[in-house]
Amino acid sequence: FRSNQRKIHSVLMYWFGTGTPNTSQKSLWMIDSSGVEKRQRVDADIDEQFGQLLFDLLSTGATDDAASASGVDSQIWGEWCTDEELHGWSGKLAAIIVLDQMSRHIRR
Repeated sequence: FRSNQRKIHSVLMYWFGTGTPNTSQKSLWMIDSSGVEKRQRVDADIDEQFGQLLFDLLSTGATDDAASASGVDSQIWGEWCTDEELHGWSGKLAAIIVLDQMSRHIRR
């Protein structure tokens, strides 16, 4: 439970930060095409911090044998997204950010 809470919190804090949406957009979301080096640094940072988490979320459908052989936490999607009482909206939002937005940085 606490491990998932920490992961969810780290995704949300990384993506939204503690500043205003305008600040977050300029520093992370809206990197202009002339900022190639910055974009590459952001991509590498997101990959390092959240690459395994992306794999874990995508591997939810793995069989138990495949999951245990690869060390994948195949339960993460269910824990984050289907158990309303456990993580509520924050787990769903974090999963969406990792799967939709961070995946673009990780696989660019």
